[in-house]
Amino acid sequence: AASSLPTPYSTPPPLRHSSAHPSHRFLELLPRACFGLREPAWPGPAGMGTGGGITARAALLGVMLSLLARGRGFAPAGSLRSQRWRHLAASAGTGGGETSNILDEYQGYRVRDTDVDEVMIRGAPVLVKRDDQLRLLDSGVFGNKGRKLWWLNSRTEQQFPASLASFGGPQSNAMVALAAVADKYRRAAVARENATAAAGAAAGGGGSGSAESNAAAAASGSVRGENHPGEPSFHYFMKKLPRWLRSYPSGNFARAKALGMTIHELSPQDYKWYFGGKAGSAFKIPEELEKMVPRDTLWVPQGGAMFEAEPGLKILAQEIESYWAERGAANEKLTVAVPAGTGTTALYLARHLASESIRVVALSCCGPVSYTDAQVRALDRVTRAAGAPRAIPEVMGGAQNVPFGEPRAELLDIWYELQDAGVYCDLTYAPRAWQILFDNWEDPAFHGDGHRLMYVHTGGLEGVSTQLTRYRRAGFLKDESEPDLVTDDSSA
Repeated sequence: AASSLPTPYSTPPPLRHSSAHPSHRFLELLPRACFGLREPAWPGPAGMGTGGGITARAALLGVMLSLLARGRGFAPAGSLRSQRWRHLAASAGTGGGETSNILDEYQGYRVRDTDVDEVMIRGAPVLVKRDDQLRLLDSGVFGNKGRKLWWLNSRTEQQFPASLASFGGPQSNAMVALAAVADKYRRAAVARENATAAAGAAAGGGGSGSAESNAAAAASGSVRGENHPGEPSFHYFMKKLPRWLRSYPSGNFARAKALGMTIHELSPQDYKWYFGGKAGSAFKIPEELEKMVPRDTLWVPQGGAMFEAEPGLKILAQEIESYWAERGAANEKLTVAVPAGTGTTALYLARHLASESIRVVALSCCGPVSYTDAQVRALDRVTRAAGAPRAIPEVMGGAQNVPFGEPRAELLDIWYELQDAGVYCDLTYAPRAWQILFDNWEDPAFHGDGHRLMYVHTGGLEGVSTQLTRYRRAGFLKDESEPDLVTDDSSA
């Protein structure tokens, strides 16, 4: 159950600049707890200690037998037809006319509102929307990926597509989140099929031993990582794997493989050809790759940039608007700052935050402002309903461009500074997002009279150990007495 999953930092540890810090170890173990994965069982490549260890076993989060009771015939008016799963861009010609129907389908569970904390950073009060607290039932997906996948995660078996497919890097947080959602429905399908077989064996007089063994199979599901025809699956396109990662899977790649992911490796040239558009993303699966995935596959663009992400982010907008209506002073204005890769979260927040006293700023973490702005506008074109007003968030950049994910001393310093302020965050997006904020710290819309700043903490903690290892290899963590970290790196 969701309540059994750990809530990050309920008891903040003491803070110091060391990769042996208790909070680092906690962050290494957090994704294993959330996705039900155990510690590595054997060492990795020579010279890496246990850092390159492969995830040996996956402990099931629990087969939810209540899923067996769900009806399979119910499909609300306006639900997606099978061909609608093919790709996001199918609605481009009609201006995304089905979106409003999807937004009204709140038939799953409603996630609880995440907290808003107030912290002092560089002498200024900042509100932090704690979306790192969010967890999705059964799949264990958390943080911003939980918002984007909320609608998909709350589908019935009948409504879920035959498979999911996406593309990106081998240590992507979105990759392992999609694998977890597909695994949830795969386990449900296995449990249902086993229960049906057990019932048939019992009715046919197959003997108590046969019925008991089938019942046991129904209770346990099947081993993670095994996909069978008719069960939901997850297909992932990536560049050729590094040799050592192929031999010693680790990090998010090992987790996603343990959850049943099927990978399709492409040459760097082919990968760039298929996915290297002007906006840096692909809203439709390339025709040449379509034959590699099952029919009725839902194509998930990189970063979850799809209209199916909108319902969960609409809920986030409602939470922020409700909070500000209750806590904001009269005539006070709020700036909501969001770390942006594809800009999906910022776009949908801007679309659904109706209050004129709230503005949304996308902090361009993956490239120059023009890159993020192009992606936001491309997504807006294929998801905005015909005749709906355009709401594009402001995209903000820093004083200089920084290569995405590259270890840098100033970013590590910002990460520690945020820890000292009580903000425990990822090491990929958050430091760069805050660097951009600090470069614009004197903006009166952030801290001027009658203005407040809210930072949306998007989670991503499952990738921290990857970055810690990269920083250690780059020489930014130099305490030789500290123990080896669990390695989640793929790009060294």
